[in-house]
Amino acid sequence: MTGSSASQAEKRPKLIYHTEPEYPQDARERNIQGNVELSLTVGVDGLAKDIVVTKPVYPSIDESAVATVRKWRFEPAIKDGRPTPKQLKVELFLAAKPGRRTNERERNASRKNAK
Repeated sequence: MTGSSASQAEKRPKLIYHTEPEYPQDARERNIQGNVELSLTVGVDGLAKDIVVTKPVYPSIDESAVATVRKWRFEPAIKDGRPTPKQLKVELFLAAKPGRRTNERERNASRKNAK
């Protein structure tokens, strides 16, 4: 190495695009929420691969978390100046969004009033 520091030689993956998870209807009806922990590998192409649920919450919530992370894009890890696969752990919190039930009630009320 010619004057490069270790921090320049190695770089962790960086999240560059993400979406928020969809909160499943069946979990909403049962008022289930929680943190789903996932293990994944960020490939040299910046895509999440080998996604495994390591801390499940509820089947549909877990599936939503996995589907969400599949859409994420990363700058890959760099080692010795080259992209390299890197394993990560991520945690996603899935819960009903505040006010959403109110909006559903309002829609139902407006339907009744329209009749």
